Amino acid sequence: VSLCVFPVEVSRPAHLAAHRSPLPLRPQLRLDMLKWYCDPSKSNTEARPCVNYAFMNKLKAATSVEERKKLVQDRSSTMPKDDAGRKSLALSSRAAYTSMYQEYCANPSAAPNPDVCTNEPLKRVYANLAKTAGAATPKL
Repeated sequence: VSLCVFPVEVSRPAHLAAHRSPLPLRPQLRLDMLKWYCDPSKSNTEARPCVNYAFMNKLKAATSVEERKKLVQDRSSTMPKDDAGRKSLALSSRAAYTSMYQEYCANPSAAPNPDVCTNEPLKRVYANLAKTAGAATPKL
């Protein structure tokens, strides 16, 4: 039995159509939210989502394998080594990402990309993060 898979063109919202991006819609929505939340003019640069976003940008900008390895090693050295520390980091990260989403969607009409707040898969992701972080379910 052979299975044929045909690429499916997903229509993009009008305000995103002009900005062709190689990213599928959901990752692009997350990136839009991170860019907004981690803007240097805000005071979120030390929040976990922004720390991760800054690392991701540094890694993307690295021009050699050695440079990437060094960045990963440096980051790994700052991560908790024990299970309790990793669990604590995971819980606080989930809470921080949930908080970011709630803040972004508190006023969707003012958000740079209101589709972030209406995308059903993304809403489910952040609702699940809120549950596992022990936070209240996002008010959407």
